Amino acid sequence: MIIKVKIFLFVTLLSSPFMLMAQEEFDNYSLEGASLMTKELLIRNNKVNIENSQSTNQFLQNSNLVQIQQIGNYNYSNVYVRSYAAEVQLNQNGDNNFANIYRNGYILNENISQTGTNNFISDFSVYSAEPVNTTFNQNGNNLTLYSTGSNSISKNLQINQTGNSGTVYIYNR
Repeated sequence: MIIKVKIFLFVTLLSSPFMLMAQEEFDNYSLEGASLMTKELLIRNNKVNIENSQSTNQFLQNSNLVQIQQIGNYNYSNVYVRSYAAEVQLNQNGDNNFANIYRNGYILNENISQTGTNNFISDFSVYSAEPVNTTFNQNGNNLTLYSTGSNSISKNLQINQTGNSGTVYIYNR
């Protein structure tokens, strides 16, 4: 085993000057080419970064955003959104809150807030060609809200429900 280590060290020491010499000569000859390649790579990376940021901005302008925040126990949300541009925010603070959202429309902006215990929201709309801005706020316990359909009257609908054990039905044709 000692012999193998000595042979390895001998071969390593013997080959080191040749590797250093080869490395040194390569650097002297390729210094100009390397700096040109570095400049070209930097320019290419800059172009790629600009294109990526432009496509990200375009994505953020023409996309759907669904944001769900749940604080508490046994909160449930079922959100289906089909739209050209939508922003849906759902906040559930408390326990046993339920939100079932099915929206299909051109431009949708929906804000839902449930604070309390055992609150229920069902919002169902097959299609709306006009922009829809909807806000549902439930602050209390055992509150129920059913909203079905959309029309010109409900395009900027805002419902604030407070207290205990209340129910609201909204039917739009």
